[in-house]
Amino acid sequence: MNHAAADDSRSTDVRDEAGRTLADLLRGAAATEGIARIRFTTSHPAQMTDALIEAMAAARPKLCPYLHLPFQSGSSEVLRAMRRGYDREGYLGRIREVRRSIPEMTFGTDIIVGFPGEGDAEFGETLALLEAVGFDAVYSFAYSPRPGTGALALGDPVPQGTKLERLAILQARQKEIQERRNAAWIGRDVVVLVEGASVKNPAEWSGRTPENRVVNFSGDAVRGRLARVRVTRSSAYSLHGHAAPSA
Repeated sequence: MNHAAADDSRSTDVRDEAGRTLADLLRGAAATEGIARIRFTTSHPAQMTDALIEAMAAARPKLCPYLHLPFQSGSSEVLRAMRRGYDREGYLGRIREVRRSIPEMTFGTDIIVGFPGEGDAEFGETLALLEAVGFDAVYSFAYSPRPGTGALALGDPVPQGTKLERLAILQARQKEIQERRNAAWIGRDVVVLVEGASVKNPAEWSGRTPENRVVNFSGDAVRGRLARVRVTRSSAYSLHGHAAPSA
C-alpha cells in the first residue's frame, strides 16, 4: 500500500475532533472494567482497514467474534455498477485478513439479487462466494428501483420472476450452509447472554452466543446474565439445549 492510500484509509476512520477512531474506541472499551462483551456488528468492506482489524484482535476476548460485512454481489462487474468501492477479490481479501487476525471470527452479510446487469454468470459468482466464505447469517433481497438512487439510470432489466427465482435458490443454498455450521455445535457448551423467554416456548430461555447464534434452552437462568448451555440439537436458524453447570 502506498503512503497516499494509507493516509486515505486512516482519514475515513476519524470520528471525533480529537482524531480518535473506531479502533481507539474498541481498544478503550476492551480496557474498561465491568464490560464483559463488545459487539461490533457491521462495517462497510471498504472501511475495514488494517488498523481496525488490529484493534478488533486486541479487544479479544471481550470482542464478540461475529462481524456483519455486506458484500451485496459476488460479481465485480455488478459491484462496480453498484459503486460499492471494492471488488470480489477485495472483499475476499478482507475476509482473509480478519480470519488471519481473529481465526474464530464468524460472518454475516447482505446480498441483493437481480441488480441491473446481473446475468446467470454473475449470480453464479454470488453463490460461489456464499460457499467460499461460509456465512452464519445472510439477509437477502431482490433488487427493486429506489427513487433518488443512481441505479435508476440503469433501468430494471432483470425480470421480476427471475429475481424471485434467484432469491429462492440463494436462500435455499444458505439454509444448507447454516444447517451444516450449526450442527457442528451439537454436544458443545456455549456461553449465552440471556435475553428473556423463548418466543416459541415461553417456558424456556433464549439468548445469544458470542458468535451471535440464537440459543433456546431449558433450566435455570437470569435475564441479562451469562449462562452456560449444553447444545443438544440445532436447526438452520438456532441452537437448542439445556443449562449446564458452570465451569
